[in-house]
Amino acid sequence: MSRTARSGPLGTPAGPGGFTLIEMLVVLVLTALVVGVVFEGLGRVADLRVRLARHLDGALDETIVGSWFRSSIAALQTDLVEAPDAFRGSSTEMRGLTLKPIDLPAGAATAFAWRLASDVVSGLTRLSYRGADGTWREIAAWPGAGARFLYAGPDGEWRSEWPPPLSGAAPLGQVVSRQAPQLPRFIRLDGGSGAETRSIAASVLGTTLPRQGITDILKALQ
Repeated sequence: MSRTARSGPLGTPAGPGGFTLIEMLVVLVLTALVVGVVFEGLGRVADLRVRLARHLDGALDETIVGSWFRSSIAALQTDLVEAPDAFRGSSTEMRGLTLKPIDLPAGAATAFAWRLASDVVSGLTRLSYRGADGTWREIAAWPGAGARFLYAGPDGEWRSEWPPPLSGAAPLGQVVSRQAPQLPRFIRLDGGSGAETRSIAASVLGTTLPRQGITDILKALQ
């Protein structure tokens, strides 16, 4: 059985089984509304994903930086007292030898350094790392000032430089002694003041006593 032909709005037959112009317009309007709702929902989802990604990226960056800092400190190695790579630290820079450099495979004692610098123009504190090739690379930056490195020896007292300066007869102050620790037991990055400060604490896992060269042994026997 065939459907009866219907007339269009202008009296033009729509043809058997066809749609009128009104019906087509209704379909188009409904389709446009559905597409608009779908795209609006997709836009909101994309916006949420971007915001979440920014948050996760920031957290991931902070986690990675903390891991790099802790691993390089945990694997600190001693050297001969007069050696150029013997550990030295100030409130803004430290250098020495580590078995876990962040730019090379772990295993070999490698010269490295960490440095903090405050950028007055941008108001940022920048944390940089120097690898075996001598090139400084910026690892992280955050708003604020006053960041510093702190060092603690066996006595647990935090200092802004290492080795500590000579201080009377205190055992830790006798840095000229061959038995004095060359490395601190703990190193802390105090992030300073600001809305997004970063503080990282790390412990030295190996021996803190300096290596004994033949010159050191001869001096000890005198």
